[in-house]
Amino acid sequence: MDLASRFADIDHLIQKGRSQEAFEKLSHLNAKELERSDLPAYAQLAWRANAPELGIRALAKYVRPDLKTTQDPSTAEVAEYAACLSRIGAHAEAEFLLAPCDPGEYPRVLFYRAALHISKWEYHLAVPILRNFLSNSRITPYERLVARINVAEALVVLGEAIQANYLLRELLHTTNLYQYQYANAKVLELSAQNAIQRGDIEIAQKMLNSAGEMLGEAKNFEPLFISKFKLYARMHANPGEAGLLAELKELLLRAKEIAHYETVRDLEACIAIYNQDDKRFLRVYEGTPYLAFRSKMLSAWPNEAPAPRGILRLGPENGEAKPLSLFGKEEEGKPSLLIQKVFSALLKDLYRPTKVATLYAAIYEGEHYRYESSPLRVRQAVKRARQWLSENCNGLKIERSEDGFFLSADEPIDVYVAPPQPAAENRLEALKENFGQEAFSLQTAGKVLELSPRSVLRLLSEPLDSGEIQKTGSGRQTKYRFCS
Repeated sequence: MDLASRFADIDHLIQKGRSQEAFEKLSHLNAKELERSDLPAYAQLAWRANAPELGIRALAKYVRPDLKTTQDPSTAEVAEYAACLSRIGAHAEAEFLLAPCDPGEYPRVLFYRAALHISKWEYHLAVPILRNFLSNSRITPYERLVARINVAEALVVLGEAIQANYLLRELLHTTNLYQYQYANAKVLELSAQNAIQRGDIEIAQKMLNSAGEMLGEAKNFEPLFISKFKLYARMHANPGEAGLLAELKELLLRAKEIAHYETVRDLEACIAIYNQDDKRFLRVYEGTPYLAFRSKMLSAWPNEAPAPRGILRLGPENGEAKPLSLFGKEEEGKPSLLIQKVFSALLKDLYRPTKVATLYAAIYEGEHYRYESSPLRVRQAVKRARQWLSENCNGLKIERSEDGFFLSADEPIDVYVAPPQPAAENRLEALKENFGQEAFSLQTAGKVLELSPRSVLRLLSEPLDSGEIQKTGSGRQTKYRFCS
């Protein structure tokens, strides 16, 4: 079988939702034996089959060469490398790499930028980017289908029920017509969510039943989603139904068992709001880094929401907690700055283990992720943090799962989080005051704010999308300017 046929076979498996089989076939291909021109397509399949490490290894020497080279990486190489980086948790570096890429040269740049926003619950920023992607005549029919499903999901999350309904009807027809069973189940699930928002509980139940039958015992998380939204439909139909809370908690245990972290987060928030449990609400709210998810929680809380305390409860929920402050000056008995960075990264999200690449970006800000050496440096930093805990706080531990590192405690511990960084609005005002209408680069802005260029780019991402800031040039000649 030639390479094009093997790629097509793997693509077909991914479209059918059989990612594990796709991964196995992809693993049998030796990337070192492929032509350089074939590597972006190989990396794209790796990204879609949830095997991003394969794509990173294939493209690293071209996108992040150890020595200077006369041939710059292509836009396709950079975009696919960035997409694979985002899959392993190196979101900031991925965003930095994608920023100068020209979508006119490689349209998937737009899809990957949107995916980064979706990973942070920033659906309102993803929609216009996806629509721009869909306007490109060069994307494949399947790419168009996936992008439209992502737009539909964003509209459902944003509560745009009427727009979502029209799009979902078209998608149901398309996925049925072309027999995309996995995609059809996803569209049915989204249609059910949208029906719940409109109050059409009976229709939602029928759609969820159809999606569940279609998926059967599929080895993915979709059946769990179906169960979750069935419960949500019943909550909307009859909030006082006996036994509903017990079923929510049972589903929460199932989500924890299979390590589906976003479902755990969503169910914890749902239970907190359903019970009007202030403590649980604050644990989810302050243990979640996504502003959009926090806003969703606030809008669902029936009264005035409890005020954040700047304290994260680790360990058992009940019982008297031991207070613990991990941040401050080393001479005052606090850990070293490197160890504080480890703790800060692990405390950002209490529901999802911190991936190695995410930890690396937090500890060694501004440095490129290198698959050969970065994991070792992270393990060494974590080892030092564990040593400090064993000497200063026996009740708190750093553990590791297949998905990353996380903090755990056998007894209740209230951790006082680090003082908040200056608000993004204040930093933007500082840039505006310093540069006015003059153009500036990421490097010069970084010197003003004492941030790395990558952190400056993260700061500018939203004003760039809203049009407050304009970008000109490309590559090293990229400049930014306030529009007013």
